[in-house]
Amino acid sequence: MRDHEGCIRGYHRSNKAYYAKALVREETVVNFGMFHPEGGTSGEMNMTWVEVGRDIACPQLQVFDDGWSALGLFTDLIQELAKVDSENINDDQFCDILDRLGFKDLTAYENPNPQKDKLISINILESKARELNLIN
Repeated sequence: MRDHEGCIRGYHRSNKAYYAKALVREETVVNFGMFHPEGGTSGEMNMTWVEVGRDIACPQLQVFDDGWSALGLFTDLIQELAKVDSENINDDQFCDILDRLGFKDLTAYENPNPQKDKLISINILESKARELNLIN
């Protein structure tokens, strides 16, 4: 999308969000781009840390073609990344760069709808669960 009017430069850190433990994949990803204040995006991309060797994770920029116009707005970011070429910066260092450049941290660190009661897990026989009408 090419219309970024009304959008803000922002980012999300899925591995730091309140829901991080529920993610199927535990990879480190920072999703960033142009975000509408009411929700949604007009162009986004990911910086993903890819394991390239034992205990070595390198950042890799991933952008689908509908995010290229947003990427074109981030020449300041590209110039900053050029300064740390081949330094294998981590996600904290990358987010520090985003912060310095005025990107807003949009990460949901706290659950906006916390449960009022604690969940527990129990194991019972299926026949007993049917008898108690817990399952059909």
